[in-house]
Amino acid sequence: MTKEYEFKEQLNDEIVILDCVSDEYCNIIWTLCSTKKEHVCKYTGDTIPKGEKAFRPLTNGYNRMDRLSIKAIRQLKLQQNFKNK
Repeated sequence: MTKEYEFKEQLNDEIVILDCVSDEYCNIIWTLCSTKKEHVCKYTGDTIPKGEKAFRPLTNGYNRMDRLSIKAIRQLKLQQNFKNK
């Protein structure tokens, strides 16, 4: 199942803040990581292979195992830039 996210802010190359529109949690900090196993991107539904760079939430909550691909972050950032024009 994919989730709907909204890009809020990029703090640096490895840290972004996203709002999960389809969830009660908002303004979650996501950080770049190397995947230790294969994951499915929660935004695009694409497979993220083991060892590939992806973003993970900085939380110990129920979504701690969620991953977002680099492609998903780029898409979300472009959508936000388009909305701001």
